[in-house]
Amino acid sequence: MLLDYVGFYPLVDMDSTDIQVMDNANYTSRYASGMRLMAVTTIPQTTPAPTEVRMLYEGSNGVQEIVRFWINAMSVAGNINVFSSATGSTSGFACPFIPLGPGTLDVQRVINIEVTNSSGGFCALVLVKPILEAPVYDTVTTYELDLPRNRIPPFVPNGAYLNHIVCATSTGTVTGISRGHIVFARD
Repeated sequence: MLLDYVGFYPLVDMDSTDIQVMDNANYTSRYASGMRLMAVTTIPQTTPAPTEVRMLYEGSNGVQEIVRFWINAMSVAGNINVFSSATGSTSGFACPFIPLGPGTLDVQRVINIEVTNSSGGFCALVLVKPILEAPVYDTVTTYELDLPRNRIPPFVPNGAYLNHIVCATSTGTVTGISRGHIVFARD
């Protein structure tokens, strides 16, 4: 999945169970309405156990919601992985995005976050705008997506900070290595 990294909350202390207030003072988005922005976590190191997190955020419609989700790093540092089931970290539901509450469609800003069970280390929250989703069904099978032949090219705004993520499987483990490159053309 190709994403535009829009906002960054650089430090969530996974040792602290206190409410951690996020700084939105210098946040300016390329997407003024905040529409369709999602939040992901980045884990710079492995964590010993799944960690439950509570997050208060505001959607682009001005509604504030509290959501609970699980963070669990895979066996290799640097993964993006959010387990998003309300029933716990072992329920088998995995998603790259932090789940949304019922009154919102996106995340305009994160207000605060609370780690409910201390697991050590740090993570960061990133606000992203999904630009292109391309399914890759197997890590050892080549998949090519040629735009505009295969589909309409996505809009990428000036100043976009592009990165891609690979979604975890439902069990939270991936075998093999996902590789690839992206070639952009600009008129």
